[in-house]
Amino acid sequence: LQALMLEGQNYTNAPVLGGPLPTSLLDLSALEIFTLSFTKFEGFLPSAFCIRLTKMRVIISRHGGLTATNGRLPESLAECRNLEIFWFEAIGLTGPVPPYIGNFTRLTILDLSKNNLDGPFPPFPFWAKLRELRLLKLNTNSLSGEIPEGFGAVSPDLLWVSVYRNRLTGPLPASLGQAKELRR
Repeated sequence: LQALMLEGQNYTNAPVLGGPLPTSLLDLSALEIFTLSFTKFEGFLPSAFCIRLTKMRVIISRHGGLTATNGRLPESLAECRNLEIFWFEAIGLTGPVPPYIGNFTRLTILDLSKNNLDGPFPPFPFWAKLRELRLLKLNTNSLSGEIPEGFGAVSPDLLWVSVYRNRLTGPLPASLGQAKELRR
């Protein structure tokens, strides 16, 4: 099995998938794509998720797909080194953007929107390895500070940046002009 996509319905009184996530997920060694949206599963991914599932390229959890433990993403996700899509929208995240995300060198989509993330917008070193990034959604959080200079030069193929509904200050970095796809 290479893809497991568990999607619920987004309407009132819809039947909902839920319960604990089975640890037998860790036996799906060929799994590359895992999505949960509009479900009510309890807890988060097993701690060995990315250690055992080394081919994992896509993790998507939207609108209650998973519940962040104490509002935080587990440090064990740092082992997801092959991720191309890291999408955790509206799952109750709090605290700063996890620094290990900056090590996902294959990442093309990062979506942590509609959570309660706070603290400073990640500084330039966080973004330096994300050379493949095309879409960034950090909107509807409580991030503060400035978007760092050099941010726009990180990925020449950066296409979409959504950071509205935060507490950002300061000017837009001039380097955003270097993102040729963003200029279209």
